[in-house]
Amino acid sequence: MDLKKNLLAFVQRAVQTKSFSDEEGELAHLVLEEMQRLDYDEAFIDGTGNVVGKIGDGPRIVHFDSHMDTVRVNDPEHWRVPPFSGEIADGYLWGRGSVDMKSALGASVYAAAIAKRSGYLAGKTVYVTGSVCEEYCDGENLKHLYRDLSLKPDFCVICEPSDNVITLGHKGKAQIRIRTKGVSAHGSAPEKGVNAVYEMAEIISRVDALNRSLYRENEPHGTVVLSDISCVSASLNAVPSECAIYLDRRLALGETLGLVERGIDRWEECNVGGRDAAPHVVGRKRADVRAHARSLEDRGGPPADAGPGPGIQERLSVRTGGVRFLGFRDQRDHTDSHGHSDHRFWARGVQAGAHDR
Repeated sequence: MDLKKNLLAFVQRAVQTKSFSDEEGELAHLVLEEMQRLDYDEAFIDGTGNVVGKIGDGPRIVHFDSHMDTVRVNDPEHWRVPPFSGEIADGYLWGRGSVDMKSALGASVYAAAIAKRSGYLAGKTVYVTGSVCEEYCDGENLKHLYRDLSLKPDFCVICEPSDNVITLGHKGKAQIRIRTKGVSAHGSAPEKGVNAVYEMAEIISRVDALNRSLYRENEPHGTVVLSDISCVSASLNAVPSECAIYLDRRLALGETLGLVERGIDRWEECNVGGRDAAPHVVGRKRADVRAHARSLEDRGGPPADAGPGPGIQERLSVRTGGVRFLGFRDQRDHTDSHGHSDHRFWARGVQAGAHDR
């Protein structure tokens, strides 16, 4: 079996398979069939829709997770290469999800099978999962997985892109909903009402100013973005009586959820969500971190990075479940992954990785 050729072809098929959040079924079956073809000891789709593959039966359990879903594509005409082509050009694999994170999913599916054939799994059990709905409910998928399987791995690797370094933590995240109230009136006489959207406009300007104030050139820093806005109106002929915005606030190390709340507590009716997470970093001396670092350094890679990585809620779910985690994948530019730049993964790297490992 030509593993490097098959791996690359598998990732191409994954990119060509649309798998927007809540629409991962076709990709789940593709991954399941590949696990079965690679002779996994067990492979199935659980009640949540996650694909689960298991190899080995040792007492030490290692879990590799990648999410299958992607954000939607609303502007395919602006992409350099069609977003679901899976085309290889200029040494890169192009398409939606090639970065975030179907290449990692494919690599982990093959890595476990290769480790089995190479005799590396004595005393170990390896789970490889393709999880669902991370883009909207990140972390909930793993909570359900661990609960339904009564599973508590010794170690979990979140395979989000990490710029070829081992990430030992995660940023914090606050999910914030802000509402303004107005008074409805007919559109022919807006002066008789209070437009809730206009009331929100000043708050929106504060959000932008806050994000600019948080920025630090070449230093870790928090961010905030308005990622959703809606209003309630009796009709298209009426003054809106309510407006709501959603803020995605990321916290750098040293920031706290209390700091975030105090900073916005005067912004009208505000609710900081129940799935917020403070920043967290694990120790460099932990056994799994040192083992992974040795492996990477043996291949000429950099040492473990103490900074945070992507996948906040997955890491939080794993950590609060008592499972040790770290993050790693040889891929750059995760910050571009939801725009037109979620379009290319280093295909030569896929081939080299499959061959060398």
